[in-house]
Amino acid sequence: MDLPKRIIFILTLLMAAALLFTRLGHYALWDDEAVTSLTAKNVMVTGDTGVAVENGNLMLYNSGFLLHNLHDRSSPPLATYCIALSFAVFGKDAWSARLPFVLFGLATIALALWWVRKQSTTVFTLVAMGFLCNVTLILLFRQCRYYAPSTFFTLLVVYIYYHWRGGLRPLFWMALASIGLFAANYLNCVVLYGCLALDYWFWKRKETPMGLKEWSCLILPQAVISGALALIWNPMKTGEGSYAFADNALKKIYLILVSFRDLNVCEYYILMTLVAAIYFGFFSKKDRWLLRASMALYAYIVILSILSPQQIALRGVTDVRYYGPMVPLGIALSVGVICCVARWFQKISSSQRLACVLALVLGFLLFATNLFNGNLMKRPSTILAYLGELASPPPEPYTPTAAWINEHVPKGKTIFVLPDYMVYPLMFHAPHALYAWQIRDRSDPQFKDMPPVHFEGEINPDYMIAFGPKAEQRMELRHESLRKNNADYRLVASIDVFWKDMYRPELFWRTFTPIKRDPTQKTAIYIYKRM
Repeated sequence: MDLPKRIIFILTLLMAAALLFTRLGHYALWDDEAVTSLTAKNVMVTGDTGVAVENGNLMLYNSGFLLHNLHDRSSPPLATYCIALSFAVFGKDAWSARLPFVLFGLATIALALWWVRKQSTTVFTLVAMGFLCNVTLILLFRQCRYYAPSTFFTLLVVYIYYHWRGGLRPLFWMALASIGLFAANYLNCVVLYGCLALDYWFWKRKETPMGLKEWSCLILPQAVISGALALIWNPMKTGEGSYAFADNALKKIYLILVSFRDLNVCEYYILMTLVAAIYFGFFSKKDRWLLRASMALYAYIVILSILSPQQIALRGVTDVRYYGPMVPLGIALSVGVICCVARWFQKISSSQRLACVLALVLGFLLFATNLFNGNLMKRPSTILAYLGELASPPPEPYTPTAAWINEHVPKGKTIFVLPDYMVYPLMFHAPHALYAWQIRDRSDPQFKDMPPVHFEGEINPDYMIAFGPKAEQRMELRHESLRKNNADYRLVASIDVFWKDMYRPELFWRTFTPIKRDPTQKTAIYIYKRM
């Protein structure tokens, strides 16, 4: 790596660290983050992913959807154990929960730059620009979930696979990286190997075929270690087991089509460059890698859409966070298309310098603005919007609600929360209260000996908290029902903050500025107390 690239490498990592670490702990953990972090608290005590948290609270997400014998056996364990380690060193807060994943994100950017170290300075700069301006990737790296480690290990596996030219040692390291990916997210690992199988059949076996020793070195370590992990953390033992196959074939086809739309909207790639990559890869032998990479990206979307535990009817959009590991590939394809256009311009102008300038200008327009991804009317530049958010973050619902609980609710008093998934951030940030009514009934044998506070309707909670207008309306209906049992609740506080957690990593569910609220609509947080 020559001096200019070293300077760009260092500056890129410093800027990436600034984007990732600035206000890392400002927002409260949202529901998925809180679920993982609450389980990590149990890991610190028992060493296993149980449900007991503290002060009698249990993490019973979606009525025990993730559980088998009162342990989370659905979620792959890497993220939870990383958080537990960070908690042990830095304390139990949002910043320390997210710290390991930011480090995985920095490692991902460093690996991508290392991959292109032998390319021109222009290419190196474009890759750095692509990673620094991709807000989706930055947001995924800032969540204490599997997104960052699955992206890092995916890139590492592909890096070793792409550069392998024989020998067992690289395959052994590839197997270890694959185990890391499997421990981060089973689905991403299975989908990646589906893509690698296609690539091996069409390309790699013609370059470097694998024999029995090579296959054994790659597969046996994974079979032993990943197989042992799957025996313990196995979603097929839990309510999530049948969820992935709930949709029929037609709905899966629809999900695939919608995924291409939503991934473009959420800036996982630029759809226009995907089409251009196929064109350049098909007609230019020098750029044949674009065709190969495009096939991998399309295969990743199709395979993941088929296997992923999501139902399009529930939200109307794709759960785009599952697709995080493909973002670096989307950046690579955009850089490849830019270089093809610049090379074409160089042939016309006979000026390499002008071609480099054109490449950098195109890189800026593609990566730093929304001119080509269809989001221009919504926001001219997502990275600029994100920088504005870092300077002045909008309010969020959990921090003031948890502060109210910590100040006004005595230890051990019971709270019921609607919507139900919003209880977990409060359970993490205001843990002294006892959160009630997470389970709908006692029909599951693993719940038969649990205290009645955890079952809906078996006791009357001391407080009820409703986030937003629909929850407030549902709470009023519940109040009418409870009043028949001489349980009278009064509105004792309303927190004048927009109720929804609009700081999630999915761009269509995120706002970078405060939401303008209609005063006639009940969009706050409402707290009821039993009299």
